[in-house]
Amino acid sequence: MDNRNIKDDAEEKDSRTLELLKIRSVSAEIRDGIRLYLNNFRSIFRSSWLAALFYALVTGGMMTYCIGNVTNLLKMQMEGHLTEDNSELMLLGAGFAVCMLLAIIASTLLYSSGLSLLSRHSETGAIPTPAHWYGSNDKRAILRTSLWMLATVVIIAVYEAIIFAIKKWLTGVLSPMSLTMLIGITTIIMLIALPIIMMRMLPYILNKDNKSPLGYGIPVRTWGSTLTIAIVVVIMIGIASIVTTLPSLILLAANIQSLGGTIYGDPTGMPSYMIWMNMGVFTLAGFIQAYVNLSSLFPFYYLYGSIETQKKERKDYNEIYEKDSIY
Repeated sequence: MDNRNIKDDAEEKDSRTLELLKIRSVSAEIRDGIRLYLNNFRSIFRSSWLAALFYALVTGGMMTYCIGNVTNLLKMQMEGHLTEDNSELMLLGAGFAVCMLLAIIASTLLYSSGLSLLSRHSETGAIPTPAHWYGSNDKRAILRTSLWMLATVVIIAVYEAIIFAIKKWLTGVLSPMSLTMLIGITTIIMLIALPIIMMRMLPYILNKDNKSPLGYGIPVRTWGSTLTIAIVVVIMIGIASIVTTLPSLILLAANIQSLGGTIYGDPTGMPSYMIWMNMGVFTLAGFIQAYVNLSSLFPFYYLYGSIETQKKERKDYNEIYEKDSIY
């Protein structure tokens, strides 16, 4: 009986420690985000495994398709057949476009499964366990995450268009060093703007009362925290991805080396079942990668909690100050 009470007290204390509305430092936001993810991984897995499986299948299929067709693309370039009106090139381009569309859909379903759980946590203080074997997802979260992903695609597309325009119209006008510096400055601006805009849209997914995807303001004083967390999360995800998907990276390197010889007419040296091995290995790596990527949401969740708490305290302070000034 005493052990049960001790366990309940520990769970209650841990729940209070991981509550959303609390001012935290950047390190605490990252630490508590990882703790919340690891402490509730079983519930997160049961809720999102179907979305993660779809993400893994799309990833495995996309990698296998790309490896199988890059050889043809490079051969066409070397033989001088790479023209805009080449039907085979158009077919390959359509295939890559379909792969990208499926990847966006799979990422949307994956991230919406995690964001729907965080939305429930913000309301109840706990990550819910799904009632069904196939997991759970919130239709509202899927729709709003779709807008989130669309905004990301638009930002990246605008960036690519700007880089294309700079290379097309300013090559030869500016010196190579000036052109490189301009492209670098444009890239830095995009890398700064992307996490800030995404952070502005995050409360739209988490809070059902927010009606506008860009109606939530991020105070300028928190931009540094947003960028710091983004940099740390990218580094952590990168390291974790390398460690967890090392076999697939080795297989990818072997495929690339084999493709290098195939371009010049050498035999591939790969067994006939290599396509299915690629598909299996890359799918397994994609499934692991799905949960590595999903963990990146949790530090930003606590950053949102810190911003909300600071806003509330500032609002309360202003109200008290106004009342005191009246009297």
